[in-house]
Amino acid sequence: MPISGASWSILQVLPPKIKMSANANPSTPVKIAELRDSSRYRVWRHGYYRARPWNKDQQNDFLDKLFRPKDMPDIVLRELICSDRTEYEVFNGWQRIETIRAFFNDQIRLPPSLADVPQWRSCVPWEVKNEAGIVVDVMGGLYSSFVDEVQTRCKETTIQALIITGIGDEANEEHQQSARDLFSRYQSGML
Repeated sequence: MPISGASWSILQVLPPKIKMSANANPSTPVKIAELRDSSRYRVWRHGYYRARPWNKDQQNDFLDKLFRPKDMPDIVLRELICSDRTEYEVFNGWQRIETIRAFFNDQIRLPPSLADVPQWRSCVPWEVKNEAGIVVDVMGGLYSSFVDEVQTRCKETTIQALIITGIGDEANEEHQQSARDLFSRYQSGML
């Protein structure tokens, strides 16, 4: 049964075996620019994980919410034990992270729905003109076309992440089984 309310802990609903080895830290803001690093933020891919990326409308809806002060669900990450740095496995939020990566890689534009937001209206090229200078479309610009100030604003935008620790040893089969159980429960709506 999903938990509602702002003050719940993921540990309240875990089976005893997982409770002993997993800890869920309170939500932590993560700068979206950090999520571009696919070697540090890896996607957990199982047969039951939604393997298809979002369509353009879903991506635009997400970017609209991301760049406006709106509530959205946390992404869920499992902290992995690595010798030289911290890495994360994405339990929930793959489509959101892929959309962020596509935005920073100029594969999608800032959504036109943000044209009514003063902080974006004044600093993003919204009109697309043809060679004759005639406006042929109205849409947001590509990330690389933004001035430094706007690129910094994008990079400094945060998304909340629930980070699961204590089961991050990939060589430990008990940690791996706990992670699979937790992932399965989370994806099936049992958390």
